[in-house]
Amino acid sequence: MRLRAPTPLVPRSFRRLRGQAGISLIEVALAMTLFAIVAASVAGVLTSAVASHGLARERTIAQQSAQDQIEALRRVPYDQLGTTAGNPPGTVVASRPIAARGLSARLNTQIRFVDDPTPNSYSATAHYKRITVTVLRDRDSKRLVRAVTYVAPPTGAPFGGITNATINVQVTDYALNTPVDDADVELRTGPSAPRDDETEADGVVRFAGLTANPLTGPQSFYDLLVTKSGYVTLREDVPPAAAAHVALAPGETFDTVLRIYLPAKINIYVQDSSGNPYSGAATVSVGSSRASEEFAVSGGSLTLTQLGGEPIVSGLQYTVGARAPLAGPNDLFARAVTRMVPDAYPNDLESDFVLRLLPLPTGRFNVQVHKAGNPLPGARVEVRGGPLPVYLTGLANTGGVIDFDVVPGPGYTITATGVNGEGTGSVTATAPNNGTNPVTVNIP
Repeated sequence: MRLRAPTPLVPRSFRRLRGQAGISLIEVALAMTLFAIVAASVAGVLTSAVASHGLARERTIAQQSAQDQIEALRRVPYDQLGTTAGNPPGTVVASRPIAARGLSARLNTQIRFVDDPTPNSYSATAHYKRITVTVLRDRDSKRLVRAVTYVAPPTGAPFGGITNATINVQVTDYALNTPVDDADVELRTGPSAPRDDETEADGVVRFAGLTANPLTGPQSFYDLLVTKSGYVTLREDVPPAAAAHVALAPGETFDTVLRIYLPAKINIYVQDSSGNPYSGAATVSVGSSRASEEFAVSGGSLTLTQLGGEPIVSGLQYTVGARAPLAGPNDLFARAVTRMVPDAYPNDLESDFVLRLLPLPTGRFNVQVHKAGNPLPGARVEVRGGPLPVYLTGLANTGGVIDFDVVPGPGYTITATGVNGEGTGSVTATAPNNGTNPVTVNIP
């Protein structure tokens, strides 16, 4: 009898797996890579969907807030429909935060007059009001909503507002002669003041619906003031100058231009004959069509930010010269330099003037200023031109006399102006070589 070998105690399922291959590491890596690609795509879609949903929610809240603001403003009495100290003035707050779940933003309200007269009617430039409401998101100032509506006065007679006055302000850059955007224009004093507005791309602000000025008292004039960060207003456009100071009659329209500019800087370098900084004391003359002044320089350099009591006006030609006395019979003179200031407005607001002092023979003008045949003390005298163009200025003494040392030669113009600007006289003259030329200037 033959005995059978015992059967191994191995589960049948294990025996079936012996003939099958396992999952390799490469297959696992490929599967993970495929999963990552699919997951990234799905994640991008999900992120975009979440962002779109968030933006849609923010715009919905912003739209509702803007609509609520417009409905609220329609209930405001017409005479009070304006921003606080704005143009027109009223009781509406120009900017406020939005307190809503899911949105952090600011709600801005702008109210302006609209000029839209009916045919053959009186144009008062203030026929009704335009309300613009914008919602800006706090984190990036993105505009979510902009809504516009119009509100008419309760009485719309075609000749309404015939007694109202208007001021149209054009703000320009003096150096470029172009309109200035985002300049703040204030209406100060006067019965309809204060008002405040900002220029748009055309540089214009209109103050309409103004009450005419009374003949006397503190409200007998309207004053205008322009401000913009970094800019300066020309002094002849600042109250009480006529361009920014006006008394309005009923129905009058006043058009004015107010000029502002970015102030410049002038760097002056005085050198000796070898081109090194001049170590002694020198006198530098600086002049433009607006002002002139002399400065004492030591160390060979000078930086100017003001001339004639105002910041250096950009967009003008300036003439800069220098002289220095010597112990001998001759003086040192530097050829005057004339150039436009600044170098590249508005990007580069500085200009450099390099003046080299050289020994030259000296001539002298003995200037006597007369008016009605009598000496005129304190008259302002200017000397321009010459072989090495100069610009010199000074005041006549108590005898109406002043001396100027210049380079000998022809081509000088000597001008005298009265103490308070009353009258001007002018002559041409030649400076002698190492001598004095007496010159008399008569002011009519």
